[in-house]
Amino acid sequence: MAAEKEIILRSANEISEFRLPRWEELPDLDIYMDQLLSLISRYLQKYPEYEENSMTSSMVNNYVKQGIMPPPEKKKYNRVHIAVLIAIHIMKSSLPIALVGNLVNESLQSGKDPGELYNSFCASFEQVCKNTAQDVLGVAEKGGGRSEVAMLATLRASAEQSLALGILKSRE
Repeated sequence: MAAEKEIILRSANEISEFRLPRWEELPDLDIYMDQLLSLISRYLQKYPEYEENSMTSSMVNNYVKQGIMPPPEKKKYNRVHIAVLIAIHIMKSSLPIALVGNLVNESLQSGKDPGELYNSFCASFEQVCKNTAQDVLGVAEKGGGRSEVAMLATLRASAEQSLALGILKSRE
């Protein structure tokens, strides 16, 4: 049982302490695809769900072709591209990629400053991670084991996904 508690505590701490780079921390120069993929990997490597090399040049090219992200300028990518790819990677596990693309495009076309939008996205994601970790730790403190904690996290993810889909599909 102590090993289960340790797993729960470690997992909750990892998700609670995860931090995305802010707009000001993203490179302020144009970069090529290989540099882009390397940066995305470096920024997301500490996220518990991230798998090394899970973002490929083919994926990025498909996102551009599908209009999910803006095209590169002369084969170079900038801060907006980096921010968009980070957001896509985080949201694609919860939403169909077409809906992720709609969200990204609505945000980019809103007229709001991309840096402010991205920083707000980061802060919101980190707060959700902290809240989820706190809820999970609460269940563990009440004697819940790994399966109960995982069930809570799964149910929470399902409810939040259903809410997001309901809101997004109501506009179609």
